[in-house]
Amino acid sequence: MKMKKPNFLNNPGNLVESFFLKINHNDIATWIKYTFLFSKKLNQKSARIWFTYFKRNQEPLHIHKTYSIKDIEFNDFSLRISEHLWDFKNYTITGKLENIKWNIYYKPIKETLFLLPFKFLYSNLLPNMKIYTPIPSLIANGSISIDNQIIELKNSYGMFGHNWGKKHSYIYVWSHCNKFFNNNNCFFEGFSAKLKVGNFITPYINMGILSINEEIIFFNHLNSIFLSKCYLNNNKFWKFTLKNNQYLLDGLIEGNDFAYLKYLNPDGHYSICKNTKIANITLRLINKSNLKNILLLKSDIAALEFLYPETIHEEVIKNEKNFR
Repeated sequence: MKMKKPNFLNNPGNLVESFFLKINHNDIATWIKYTFLFSKKLNQKSARIWFTYFKRNQEPLHIHKTYSIKDIEFNDFSLRISEHLWDFKNYTITGKLENIKWNIYYKPIKETLFLLPFKFLYSNLLPNMKIYTPIPSLIANGSISIDNQIIELKNSYGMFGHNWGKKHSYIYVWSHCNKFFNNNNCFFEGFSAKLKVGNFITPYINMGILSINEEIIFFNHLNSIFLSKCYLNNNKFWKFTLKNNQYLLDGLIEGNDFAYLKYLNPDGHYSICKNTKIANITLRLINKSNLKNILLLKSDIAALEFLYPETIHEEVIKNEKNFR
């Protein structure tokens, strides 16, 4: 697989960019992420490797390490940060952080998903973050070692994502799932986000895509964005109704066992990413003309991420305690 050229190679003034791999196996999930930060204000150019391990009903395990930009090597088929190698041609990823090692190979089931509706949105200033999914569904095998305890991955489901921009979105919730109890040939990816332009904060912009067997249903055109609605509770869940001319897609995604990650923006401000990769998801596809249910999908291995400015983090944590 030939990769899209990373944006950090274009010597950007300000940029955040990430490549990430999500894998689910029974009641566990792993999330491996390569991130890049370019900041004029901070006079910083760096790369970071993130590893997060989720196990149901347990606190997530998280570790990360920062590297100099000099430690990065890239060609059309691989990305290396120090001893960590992501081989896009042979679909392998290997690495080690302290007491954690991973050696994973994967096979694409479906390739390349552009969640934004128009190509020009991937080159314009807005939205702040561009979301692109090179492999929305894959099967992974290999192993992860934590404190010398080996976890074997056998025909595990996952996805490979990529995003970039001048800074992180102001507020967003994002989800992805590609293995459901009653259908393993579907995937869903979607988000609700608020953009901040100067002092103006937009209402939630809602987009999503549902792939059923060989059919792809888009909820990302202009009429979908403005007709769709969502309700977010940062304590726990994301509820939405996405609409296009033919369908309604009702969704409820609810998570526990969250990890809290702190992302630095090029302007020096931080965003908090509250995320889990073992959330419960229910999707209901409805025919818009007669309001009859077409498909019901459920799973307990969805990704669910909330991102918000660090300035409101204490408020979110306080609300969580009250929520419990």
